[in-house]
Amino acid sequence: MPKDITKSISKDGSGGPLVVLKRNQAREVTLPICPTPRPANSTCTVSQRRVTNVRIALSSDANRPCSTCVRSHAHAVTHAPSGTQMPSAPECTFDEVAESAPVVPEGPKTRYEKLENRINELEALLQQQREQSSDPRASTSPLSPSGSSPHQDLGFLGQPNTASLIDNPNYSSRDQGSIDFGHLSQIASSSSGGHLNFASNQVSEGHSPMAIITDPLVDQSFSYVHEVRSDSSTEAAHSTSAGMEMVWPNWPPNVPEPELLRHLVELFFGYHPHATRLFHAPTFLASLSYPPSHPKFPIPPVLHAICSISTLYTSAVSSPPLPNYSEVRPNEIFRQRNRARETRADSFAEQQARFAKISIDKHLYLGDNLVPVLQANIILTWYYLCHAKYILFHLIFQAILSNNYVPKVFIGSGHSMRMLVPLGLNNCPPFHSIGKGLRGVSIIPPARTVVEDEMRRNVFWLAYTTDRTSSITNGWAHAIDDADVAQLLPVRGDHFINGDLVAPHDRQWAHTKDVHLIHPEDQIDSFSLYIKATTLLSRAKNFNLRFRSRHYAGDPACGTDTFGEIVDPRSTQAFKDLDSLVLAFRSSFPLNLKNPIIDSVVDPHLYCALLYPCLCTIILHDPHADVRRSGCISALKILTAARSILDLIYAVWSTSYDITLMDLSCTFCWLMAGRVLVRFLKAAQEADSQDQVLTLQTEVEFVQLAIGKVGERVPIAYMHAKMLRDYLSETCSPSQSAAQAFSPVSIVEHGQTFGQSFKKGPVASW
Repeated sequence: MPKDITKSISKDGSGGPLVVLKRNQAREVTLPICPTPRPANSTCTVSQRRVTNVRIALSSDANRPCSTCVRSHAHAVTHAPSGTQMPSAPECTFDEVAESAPVVPEGPKTRYEKLENRINELEALLQQQREQSSDPRASTSPLSPSGSSPHQDLGFLGQPNTASLIDNPNYSSRDQGSIDFGHLSQIASSSSGGHLNFASNQVSEGHSPMAIITDPLVDQSFSYVHEVRSDSSTEAAHSTSAGMEMVWPNWPPNVPEPELLRHLVELFFGYHPHATRLFHAPTFLASLSYPPSHPKFPIPPVLHAICSISTLYTSAVSSPPLPNYSEVRPNEIFRQRNRARETRADSFAEQQARFAKISIDKHLYLGDNLVPVLQANIILTWYYLCHAKYILFHLIFQAILSNNYVPKVFIGSGHSMRMLVPLGLNNCPPFHSIGKGLRGVSIIPPARTVVEDEMRRNVFWLAYTTDRTSSITNGWAHAIDDADVAQLLPVRGDHFINGDLVAPHDRQWAHTKDVHLIHPEDQIDSFSLYIKATTLLSRAKNFNLRFRSRHYAGDPACGTDTFGEIVDPRSTQAFKDLDSLVLAFRSSFPLNLKNPIIDSVVDPHLYCALLYPCLCTIILHDPHADVRRSGCISALKILTAARSILDLIYAVWSTSYDITLMDLSCTFCWLMAGRVLVRFLKAAQEADSQDQVLTLQTEVEFVQLAIGKVGERVPIAYMHAKMLRDYLSETCSPSQSAAQAFSPVSIVEHGQTFGQSFKKGPVASW
């Protein structure tokens, strides 16, 4: 006989006598309908527990409360002891069931439509930016005319706002005022020895100060770049999504982690005056969003070089200390001897410069990425020049290699200029050799786009200007003769950024006879004038360098009508033509390019273009000037040129612009002007002219002050300040030295007075 289970009791005693339900008994009970229908096969929690304890399959009608719980509650109420309070309704709980629709995979057509829509949006945005940047000198300055805070556009931790960099084709360091070189606390930490801990395969958390600039076809989930932090201090920081953080297994060795790398690259493009000409900024910044294995990702030599030079603009990483001139002379060539005696560890900048040198040699050995390697070499030259190791640039690096000597510093302008020739960047069709050689004009393929072609041209001109400005301090020959340069001048900055094609017949050639006097407004900008001024500087040096050989060879332009052993170069036609060209060049500037300072914003290229003609005059006339004779024309010209340079120093000093962002050649021009003033100070002391002594002492001291200000951050300026101070001590008597005469307060006030008279005209001549 079957067992009567109606009298069975559960083991835990929670249940009463159980009743066997018929198949349709649960549906015969009329109960309120559950607000949320349950699945047909779902069972409440109580029924599940009973099934587990009693191991009897109880059917459930999926209502709430279910019929099983209703009967159990009714039984409990009926058989409850007197005085026991029972719940008014049965407790019936169901497990929550996720009600989600099945995920339908996105088809390829939908993805293509999204990409096409994104491309259309970016094209519309680009067209809008082109319309806004129609003015070639348009710039977005963080400084208002009233001198507001520069932090409005500097972004996170004093960094430049890259959105304005992309919008403005001429964006450079001239758009910056005083910089907040804050410490990047969220980026890699440094050890006690000053070494940076490279996390090659790890991305730091936080926000990049740079807005995302990337290719619309690149999957954003593969980017380590985060969204830009909101400018408003009241807005909460956006949390970084886990999908935006990537760990690259093939991150280049010795390259800083992505967050620090992005920070240094932003500083380079924001503060270095030539960065936006050496590279196409939007393209380069977008390339950082690619994986390291992508062919468009920047090569390690470029990244190392940028990291080394960008240490000037941040305290997040370490830089080499200023040289100790009590142990080494300012004009010492082989400074590595003193460095070998130092016990300190290499700074971050020195490490990156060494890595850049090693990786450059590796790429040159394999013949890979020759144009980017040349760009890296130019940046590395700037680093060496900045750290006062410029004389080693002109050592013949082939001889160094043959001796198996591998110094940290020898790659420089000479190396860059030698690389330009086989790449065919020093000339442009149709100005090629008429001879038939075994090799082609260039060992690299032609440029694929207009932007690439113009970038190569800019690379040549920046290598050229670096060679000319760094070699002006010596009497050595240039790496490439000006006669071997047959290249177009650069296009305007807005044309370069937008990738506009400018036909060669609408442009100027560097070897055109009247290129220094004609400046078409639709082709010229401050960078083009900077290139022209550099070529003029090269011609002035070449004249002094080659005059004796040209005169001996019977060159008619270097001949004189006088006979004798002493020949005065000033009487030759070549000198007269060059001297008149230097004077006419500066006066031929277009009206909109005559003043390098507008509303406290300094254009560093235009500033140099105005400095170089004055330096040319000093180079040409200084060897022939007799400062003790009042009727000497050369003495008058070098004093006028020196005070014109002094006017430019006063002008930039009277603004809030950070003069440490100037081109590295500026302090040398200031040094040459200071040396001229020291010569006249010595002559005034000998003539006992107290009025002239007082004026010249003030001028010399102010030049020292300006160079020393730049030298607080730039080592080569620190060296120039030391050289001027030593020259002053050697030339003038200690009792009448300018170093003991004036306080900085009076000098600054004097400088501001002269800065206000900059637009009125030159200072009175000697």
